[in-house]
Amino acid sequence: MTTQIIPEIITILTIVLLIVIEIISFKKDNFIIPFTLSIISVFISLLTSIYNLKNIANINHCFLEGRFCLNGEGVMFKILFLFIVLFILCMSFDDFNNIINTKQDTRYGEFCMLLLTTLVGALFLVSSSDMVTFYVSLEMTIIPIYLLISWKENSWSAESSIKYLLVGMFSSVFLLLALSYLYGLTGSTDFYTIYYRLFNNITVYFIAILLLINICFKMGIVPFHMWISDVYYGSSITITAYLSVFSKVVGIALIWIIFYRILGNHIVHKSTMFIAIMSSISMTLGNVLAITQNNIKRIMAFSSISQAGYILMGFIKGGTLGMAAVFYYTLIYVVTNLSVFFVIMFYKKKFNVENILDYKNLSEKSPIMSVFFLIALFSLAGIPPLSGFIGKFFLFSIAAEEGLNWLVLVAALNSTVSLYYYLGIIKKIYIDRSDNTYVFENNSSLVILQSGAFILSMGIMLLGCPIFYNTIYTTLTHC
Repeated sequence: MTTQIIPEIITILTIVLLIVIEIISFKKDNFIIPFTLSIISVFISLLTSIYNLKNIANINHCFLEGRFCLNGEGVMFKILFLFIVLFILCMSFDDFNNIINTKQDTRYGEFCMLLLTTLVGALFLVSSSDMVTFYVSLEMTIIPIYLLISWKENSWSAESSIKYLLVGMFSSVFLLLALSYLYGLTGSTDFYTIYYRLFNNITVYFIAILLLINICFKMGIVPFHMWISDVYYGSSITITAYLSVFSKVVGIALIWIIFYRILGNHIVHKSTMFIAIMSSISMTLGNVLAITQNNIKRIMAFSSISQAGYILMGFIKGGTLGMAAVFYYTLIYVVTNLSVFFVIMFYKKKFNVENILDYKNLSEKSPIMSVFFLIALFSLAGIPPLSGFIGKFFLFSIAAEEGLNWLVLVAALNSTVSLYYYLGIIKKIYIDRSDNTYVFENNSSLVILQSGAFILSMGIMLLGCPIFYNTIYTTLTHC
């Protein structure tokens, strides 16, 4: 059991150590120590989680009187969370290194503490087996993000933080109401007890709707998507990248916990048409609204809404096949979206551009990073043979097996629409010409952005191999 809780222990100890360093440090530009500590702790936790996944037969333990339980699905979620935070820390290196060069107060230790606190919350969330620990873990995951969004200290970031705070408050109300109904019906806060005591009646479906509202807010699913565009735009690129992938994985983890561990997947089986309609509306509205945008962060905001619609397709079929398709596509989406934001950050730091109208002729200024950008955008659009195409193939197959051919058609048409605005970005970079004189900032930290984009681009191409899907499917089968 010791190795299974090492990620949580290491992360908590790192947070405490960062607090001590921030208190005793007299240097305002204290940067390398928090960065190094955070990277090492997350990397060790990631390796430990991968080791635990390989020893999946031994992972099924409960501790703290059953309030936390570990299994293969939870370990896979932990690997995703740790992977995301590891690359976000690398991306943040450039932001704060530039601040150091301008002799400003970085507060980087505080930034790392908040980021790791969200990570601890997420790690505990996927291990929770009790309503109390579940809710506390979820709030620990979300609350620090309110502060991270406002880190830029301007009017847009403040407005974005307030909007996200209000959305979080409303979604928490629905969650608490649903949990109170569950406790009232079953007289227990334990997930397994709730699962066996619940009866299949109209009240359970009402509770499911309340819980689904909370999940839709987290993932940005239509019609609860109104916060995404402004929050992405007002946040720094690092936090925008974090939100774009972290919130999706948290939402998927909530669906897994609620509809597979608490309520039972029979609700999923009886809600096929409802899920299909939400999926089609989300992917369609997200893609249509993305076409009209010029700011790259707003484009990625609406793109994330459409991607959430694709992910919902996997939940049409409950059980191992559906969850395997969702896990697999989520992994591909995380790697691809992070790759996109690594390039966006590079363009911002190197050429000081964020509007796609200013992306003209960047392929000649930075040919290698432009190739990485092209690979990531084509994967998001689902162009073969990239992993994005393979991931969508499994999701489309789920809908086809359930007889929802119209949903497959809608998804295919939306992939074509998304290709339109992704190609619009590529056209600006490779075809359009500009007389703008770009300001080059030869900063050593840009090597991290280039290295990160390279690793993620390799991941985009390698994730199409069958071994990754087979590993996920095998893990879920043995859970």
